[in-house]
Amino acid sequence: MSLTRFLSAEASMMSSERMSSDSIVERILSMNSTRSIFAKASSLSTAVTTDLLARDVSTGATQVWSVSNSSLVTRRDLPSELDVNWQVAGIADFNRDAQQDLLWRNARTGAVRLWQMNNGTAQTIALDSVNDFNWSIAGLADFNNDGSADILWHNTQSGEASLWFMNNTAIAAKTTIASTGPSGWRIQGITDLNLDGFADLIWSDLNTGQTAVWTLNRGVFGAGIYLTSAPSLDWKIAEIGDFNGDRTSDLFWRNEKTGETQFWLYNGLQRTQTVASRSLNSAWQPVSSSDLNRDGTNDLLWRNSSTGELLAWFVRNGNPADSTSVFTESNLNWQPIAPLEQSASLLATPTNSTAPVGTITSGDSIASAENQASIFSRSDRVDAGNTSDFYRFSVDQSGIFTASLTGLTGDADVRLVQDTNGSGAIETGEVLAWQWERGTANESIRKFINPGTYFVQVLDYRNQTADYTVATSFTIAASDPQQFQMQLNFADSLTGLSASARDAINQAARFWEGVILNQTGITQTNVLPINLTGEALVSQDGSADAGTLALSGPTLTLDAANNLVITRGSTTLNTRKIAEFNANPIYLRDIMIHEFAHVLGFGTIWEPIAFTYSDGTRVRAGQTWIDRSTATYRANSYAGQAYGDLLGGEATAIPIEPRVFFHWDERRFDAELMTPFAESPGVLMPMSSLTLGALRDLGWSVNFGAVQPYTLPAVAASSASTTANPAGAALLSYKCGCGRCLAAVRTEILSPSLSDQMRAA
Repeated sequence: MSLTRFLSAEASMMSSERMSSDSIVERILSMNSTRSIFAKASSLSTAVTTDLLARDVSTGATQVWSVSNSSLVTRRDLPSELDVNWQVAGIADFNRDAQQDLLWRNARTGAVRLWQMNNGTAQTIALDSVNDFNWSIAGLADFNNDGSADILWHNTQSGEASLWFMNNTAIAAKTTIASTGPSGWRIQGITDLNLDGFADLIWSDLNTGQTAVWTLNRGVFGAGIYLTSAPSLDWKIAEIGDFNGDRTSDLFWRNEKTGETQFWLYNGLQRTQTVASRSLNSAWQPVSSSDLNRDGTNDLLWRNSSTGELLAWFVRNGNPADSTSVFTESNLNWQPIAPLEQSASLLATPTNSTAPVGTITSGDSIASAENQASIFSRSDRVDAGNTSDFYRFSVDQSGIFTASLTGLTGDADVRLVQDTNGSGAIETGEVLAWQWERGTANESIRKFINPGTYFVQVLDYRNQTADYTVATSFTIAASDPQQFQMQLNFADSLTGLSASARDAINQAARFWEGVILNQTGITQTNVLPINLTGEALVSQDGSADAGTLALSGPTLTLDAANNLVITRGSTTLNTRKIAEFNANPIYLRDIMIHEFAHVLGFGTIWEPIAFTYSDGTRVRAGQTWIDRSTATYRANSYAGQAYGDLLGGEATAIPIEPRVFFHWDERRFDAELMTPFAESPGVLMPMSSLTLGALRDLGWSVNFGAVQPYTLPAVAASSASTTANPAGAALLSYKCGCGRCLAAVRTEILSPSLSDQMRAA
């Protein structure tokens, strides 16, 4: 299938003005890292600070060039690869030990391997060979957000793009993304174009000058969208980066004949400006786009292939504000490959990928974090002029880390952060623990951590002034006895599920294990068993139910104080949908993330439950979180406060699913994870702060750092819908049947006098 066919459906929905104007929704947006607030330097620095990976193309020798203050400081030898057929194809920290590893491919044999680096030594790890040289490695990125760098391949003959999903240094799975068909389309870069938290691809057609993007969801093709074409075939995308410090990705173009250059600047979804820049003759070739002077904006590094000189362009507001000669390597056999600080990002490779740059806040930052031991106490203040304080600590053994925030005079939060890629910016997945309270109530977090460097961040809420005391503790331990786990038990009735489908369900469980920090009173144990069965579901009228995907709910008991306790869960998959599940395992994973939220009590225990003893005594347990008369969830709650944050105001009652009352209102929240109707396969269903807030209300210890990017859809009002399917009948085929979840709920026998029955009060 050709790229034209992928794009045609999207293009047909665009007006002619949209296709030809700079106001076209070009979807060139920033990576996760560039959504942070940058601390701009007060004056332009022309001092270069960078580490470059370089190789002697004649001998195979490899070095790291450490450059500071615009002069060559040191050359550090790495192991040599004397066979020059071995070429570096990518750089990333594959095993997450804070050291960049090298991905190699042999240009003669097609062999692929990793050098796992450890303080200058290399352990060689062989990967699968690719003997068809039409296939080339097009970049590295964490496409499925599992913390491991994945390998992107492109077949320049067939146009096919595919992925090797990695688990650290091992290949976990191989998959095809899509194909452009035989054509001149080439991958130009990797970045998160549509702000959904997943890497997308930028393409350019060498034959026509057309530019396009493929939006991906965990490496699965979503849509192909045309961008503005190049001015002529002589113009090529040379680099991608944030060239004006606005936290969105821009394009840097170069005319390969004339040497002219242009910056195409974007603001959100629109191209706002085209800036004609300096010209360089063809001897100058771009090496990288990275922040050379640490001012929060991507700069450009050039190499003169005739002289060996390295030249830095310091970019500000979308144009070079200054430049400097970095140094000259007269031995032209030595050639820089890429900056190592750039390659610390999983989305940075020797291809044109956006590099995270800059610091995090307008005040303190990761770069200027105060060094502390793992156990420390510190009193300070955050306010509108200093929105965050950062404290850096390192541990050389695994253990349990806690932090408390007390003595608050205003609202502030405490978070545990790990800058896993060394970007200096907080990105998706790097907030390891964050459980906020509103007001001046004390806060605390707890997390099992492995050896490494971490940051404690104290940040204010809505620019309030807050004095605080933060205190930490660390206990060496091999594991965490409170670490939350879901234990899945598949029944024989699910034998029709493929291995990929079962793996998708396991991935959904792992997702929640990363969201729930540790056991709390609602479980009393850190392991939650979930029984999964299959059944050909039947509608209430007795007909075959081909719409419902699954039913899920918790099994409940009472503790000594008559509080609800979840002891296990159950999920019934509709076996009429098995073929669809097997064909769309990623879609199944997203559905099961939804279903497991019901096991955790979302919607299923929003109202008190009545337990009946054999002597007729009734015990009511649980709280009332919803108002059926208004179809809303309580404003005075964590979820209500999260909704207020999304609205930009105070805590607000949340519209919920009318009549059934188990989900958020479909009309108001659309694609959010816990609305009643699932999206079509390939459409993202993000988990917002609303959903985590509702689980926090039930007593779960949650990490709000796990919230996924979500924006409220534009609607006329925020009131509840009056129909069960406000989005239209077309969604019925993807209906979530969790309105029947209570059918899966049973009690544990507390004593001989308590019968095994329950009903909603």
